[in-house]
Amino acid sequence: MSTENPYVAPQVETAIEPVVDDGVRPGRPIGVAILAVLHLLGGVGMVVVVILMSQWAWFPARSVLVFALGVAAATAVRSIVTGVGPWGGARWGWWLAGFYQCLSLLQYSLASGFGVLEVLVMGPPTVSIGPDLAFSAGQAVVHGLLLWYLFRTNVMAYCAVSHWHRGKALGVLAGVALTFMAVLATWAAVMAVGL
Repeated sequence: MSTENPYVAPQVETAIEPVVDDGVRPGRPIGVAILAVLHLLGGVGMVVVVILMSQWAWFPARSVLVFALGVAAATAVRSIVTGVGPWGGARWGWWLAGFYQCLSLLQYSLASGFGVLEVLVMGPPTVSIGPDLAFSAGQAVVHGLLLWYLFRTNVMAYCAVSHWHRGKALGVLAGVALTFMAVLATWAAVMAVGL
């Protein structure tokens, strides 16, 4: 007589390979190199824009110019940092690039959603709504694909974040991006009210 319960599923051993850091870094993926160069070029371009804009001392709305300079400088720093970090395979570079792609995906997805809502409420698209909606949707798709690329096994291994579960890492990135958007929206609302 057998003592095994026929109603219990058999135990199946899963072959989960532990992540071993043997000190050998895989080669730089070509997509990481391309994205890093594009980010660096964009950052250098924004530095040039900041330098040129700072020469506009005659600009009548000085506060608008200072705000625009701040946004352009922040964009330049973000572009340069998200170019240098992944190029060298730094963990922080992967996280910053992932945050930027996740934030951009959320922003453009919201813009597309509001554009669709505007079309549904206002009727057929006008000259201004159609191109904006197409642009936002296209940007959401591009940033979604770039975020997907960052989660490829070879990219995560190159940036030494392959020990993170993909779902958990995406949850962290989305949570930080949503918190960042909420803080910015709150700040904008406070500034609009003039408190």
